[in-house]
Amino acid sequence: MARLEAVARYVIAGVAFLSTQSLGAQIVVPNVPVVTTGNCLPFGCTDNFGSDARYQQAYSNTSFGSAPLLITGLRFFNSTLEPDENDRITAGTYTLWLSTRPSVSTTLPTASLTANRGADFTEFATFTSDGTVRFGSSFDVLGTPFMYDPSSSNLLLEVQAKYTETRGSFTPRLYVDFQTNTSELGRAFCLGSACDVGLAGPRAGLVTAFLTTPVTTVPEPSSFALVGASVLVLYGGVRTRRRRRLRLDIASSHPAPGAA
Repeated sequence: MARLEAVARYVIAGVAFLSTQSLGAQIVVPNVPVVTTGNCLPFGCTDNFGSDARYQQAYSNTSFGSAPLLITGLRFFNSTLEPDENDRITAGTYTLWLSTRPSVSTTLPTASLTANRGADFTEFATFTSDGTVRFGSSFDVLGTPFMYDPSSSNLLLEVQAKYTETRGSFTPRLYVDFQTNTSELGRAFCLGSACDVGLAGPRAGLVTAFLTTPVTTVPEPSSFALVGASVLVLYGGVRTRRRRRLRLDIASSHPAPGAA
């Protein structure tokens, strides 16, 4: 019963948060009809590399159109590969950050993860979970709205994972849909405590659906700060709940791109 109540709190929190926004489009990057592979970084790997991992993924600004938007949530899909283990997020705490990229010339991050961050590097959401994401479903991460203007820069996602579950051998828990050989994505990551310099490339990454709200004009920083403060007041109760242990063990009603 306690487990079901925890799931209900997660769903209600998401609905309550989205009701304060005028929900716009779901933008899927990359927008391809069929995805054929998956990857366990950063949400589903279990290995002996230690308790920390940093994962970055860059998204081409051409995937978002030209109008400014507010990013209110991220959706990841589990529809291509199913590991021998049960499909669940590796136990741990995950902090997600968003920022623009310093350049629009390439989506490929460098091996120095800190150097890839933009000046607006902002914490988007934190959750703690070992919840199940059933095969054929998806999971959402709702966060503090992030203003993004695709006309001037690419977008960067950073996931900082602190795992509480490790093993002495490679044991994937969850494969998130992953697209290779695409100019829309690029990634870099490093494994281990307090790592910064890692591996960059290739042009590939997790298929990501951005939950967005359109913005007709880009407000001045001072006026947007007031809007953000108002949203955070409404959002405070949701965020408090999200920092608790979440169990995402219900099938999502959102199918993967290209699914029937």
